[in-house]
Amino acid sequence: MGTNRWGQQFSIDYYAGVHHIHGKATIGATGAPTLVTAQSRGITSITRTAQGKYRLVLDSAYPYLMSATINHMSPNLQATAIKLTAEDVDGSTPYVDFAVTDALAGVARTVPTGVTEVQTFTCLAQASCVDGDYIWFYDNVGARWAVAIDLTGSSAAPTGANWVATAAANKGQADISGATTNADVAAIVVSTLNGLTGFTDKFTLVDNTDGTITVTWDDKREQVATADPQQDDDAAAGTSIVSASATDGREGAVSIAGDTIQVYNHNWPTAFPVKVYGSNGVPTGLTEGTTYYVIVSDSNNIQLATSAALAAAGTEINITADAVADGTLEIVPQTQAAEAVDPDSGDALYFDLVLRATDVK
Repeated sequence: MGTNRWGQQFSIDYYAGVHHIHGKATIGATGAPTLVTAQSRGITSITRTAQGKYRLVLDSAYPYLMSATINHMSPNLQATAIKLTAEDVDGSTPYVDFAVTDALAGVARTVPTGVTEVQTFTCLAQASCVDGDYIWFYDNVGARWAVAIDLTGSSAAPTGANWVATAAANKGQADISGATTNADVAAIVVSTLNGLTGFTDKFTLVDNTDGTITVTWDDKREQVATADPQQDDDAAAGTSIVSASATDGREGAVSIAGDTIQVYNHNWPTAFPVKVYGSNGVPTGLTEGTTYYVIVSDSNNIQLATSAALAAAGTEINITADAVADGTLEIVPQTQAAEAVDPDSGDALYFDLVLRATDVK
């Protein structure tokens, strides 16, 4: 019993307590959540509001609530802007509104840049070639390609270890029985290589028309230095086609063929703004310090666009070359994760709520 400033008497009945509520929801393709009732206690439903937040409707056993804290969510996710409705006034069903963001989305990511591997081969004139000499190429996942000199048009295939280890569809014999000059030989070798299964997906050949061939590895994730590429039939150094010069490649995150950058678990949505910075320059097509907008290729790869509208339309920047030297590419988000990022389809949200309930009369 008490007395107010006007001398009136009043009484207060005060009931307080702390309640723990937990639950799990999964996120669908459109961002809509589904409550996993078997793993939830004290929560009757979860919905997505028109403002893009999530609403937990609580059991009617908790009608008078003063505060709520979400203590735990699934890895990389965090809850922000938690708001509890003032249900202590009318006693209606309480609910909690909150936004969910990705804790990693606002973190800068660093990936390696690569160097394109280029090798130049010199072919001998037909009269100086040795039957069975071959050159071979391989990528970093073990695929091989090879071409061998065939002086007669019906010569036996080489028996060297690298030739034998190459799949039948990935190797061929260059019939140079009708060739004369080294330029003739080079043209036939180029034609044979380009006819091999999958070769042109990984390499670009240029016939320099002077008896030399330039080979460029097309994709940073498929390049590797080819040691001792010229072989004879016994796997010793061949002489018919000789590597004249080489720039050894380094595997990097940039794919020239796909205009993509490999960023594992980037958690960025389409049109997410970023800037790029390179320790040894940036890939050709990009400018250091310029804001670009993410196009999501998949959870581990992105493309970049010059505007949010072009990102939404899927119009990517054409990357024509990697950085000029080995180094790193830093991709820096230009917005806070809480402002732009929602959970991805397939994510799970785990709730552990602490509710303080008060009923004042």
